[in-house]
Amino acid sequence: MSKISNLKNWNQFRYDLREFGFNSPKASILYNLYLDGEILDKDLDDSKYLKSFLIEKKIKETEKDSKYIKDDLLSKISSTGAGSDISSLIFNYLNDLDLSNLIIAYKINKKTLNYILYDLKDRIIDVGDNKELARKLSKLGFKVKLDLSHTKVKDVSALGSVHTLNLNYTKIKDVSTLGKVHTLDLRWTLVTNVSALSNVHTLDLSHTKVKNVSALGNVHTLNLSNTKVTDVSALDKGHTLDLSYTLVTDVSALGKVHTLDLTYTHVTDVRALVKVHTLIR
Repeated sequence: MSKISNLKNWNQFRYDLREFGFNSPKASILYNLYLDGEILDKDLDDSKYLKSFLIEKKIKETEKDSKYIKDDLLSKISSTGAGSDISSLIFNYLNDLDLSNLIIAYKINKKTLNYILYDLKDRIIDVGDNKELARKLSKLGFKVKLDLSHTKVKDVSALGSVHTLNLNYTKIKDVSTLGKVHTLDLRWTLVTNVSALSNVHTLDLSHTKVKNVSALGNVHTLNLSNTKVTDVSALDKGHTLDLSYTLVTDVSALGKVHTLDLTYTHVTDVRALVKVHTLIR
């Protein structure tokens, strides 16, 4: 006869399952399933089966929760006025959720959340300075705006998937994991090495001690104002470049730049800049 085959008492059920490595929360789930007839007496001695059953049950519940969240959230979005702050709406809604289950579902099957991301993928969700929420939403594929300016943040290694990240007036030094951030504000930080930021779209390095920008040739919009940068020969592919208040003197390589700010520089020879659309001096 099974060791716990005829047990109906919760305390005894929990005690016996503990010997199989199940803690009280998991035992509680199994006990309810046992009483509902979803788990039979013959299953109760098979710990491997019980564990796999729990995982399968969790996946199904997660997929169901995901669909509910998608339908409920999109319903709220569609009922708002044209001038409503969609970012705030999404933030307030998702901030009250436990996203751990959704992250589990996403890892198990990315298609589980496709119907959520499809309608929200082009919206940027402003989460203020909520670092943990930004990390979770970014993992789910949302475009997130995170403002950590004027904070004591030291480690940003987990924020590489954030869309828009403001770190100005922080003591951040290491930005080696932020190469996939779309818009990155590093004004007044302690950053010196920016070699990992070649794929950032919009990058503000003004008022930093950065000198070597040879890796930033593909950055679309780059602000180097009030830096000690002198060599900008690698920045010929950029669209908008601010070199104001720098020590740059040679801009002969920047003839293809669209917008170029040379305010308060010592640049005298601008013959190579005849095709620059907007030249500020």
